Amino acid sequence: MACVKKSKKNVPSTWEEALQFYLMWKKAEGLREITLQGHKDVIGLFYRRHPEAYNTKTVKISLYAFMGEDIKTATYNIRRNYLKQFFDWCVREGVYDDNPMSDLKKRTDEGRVVNLDAETLGRLLTLPDCKTYAGLRDYALFLLTLDTGIRPKEAFSLEIADVNIRASEVYVRSDVAE
Repeated sequence: MACVKKSKKNVPSTWEEALQFYLMWKKAEGLREITLQGHKDVIGLFYRRHPEAYNTKTVKISLYAFMGEDIKTATYNIRRNYLKQFFDWCVREGVYDDNPMSDLKKRTDEGRVVNLDAETLGRLLTLPDCKTYAGLRDYALFLLTLDTGIRPKEAFSLEIADVNIRASEVYVRSDVAE
């Protein structure tokens, strides 16, 4: 009786090759260039600091060292998210047997809330010179941000079709939302 033996997939031989294939896959999924760059930066940083982590038994130790650095909660969570997705892909491709990120949980961020009293806010709104184009623009951006919570990059990406004056609505398109 013949025995059927499972063959291992064509596993990328270097982390650079794996990253290249992973980014092509993510691009095919429709990720934006800025998000792809984030994946590339984080994964590249990990392997440049821990080149021994690719295809070895030291991947968990390397990950714990990398994730255990003294970094802000937001940085930790971004690294965790990008690396977890990458290692999920690596498991599917046969690079690793299991995801070494599965033990690391997301950290809770305290957030950064800035409380301004009404007087300070009022003084802030009087700063722009509304007689100039730049001043009127800044004043309008202050009001838009206070009213909607829109980010500056999102506000500067607005187009005429994104504003409905009659309904007092502003639409932030998914391709510019962060």
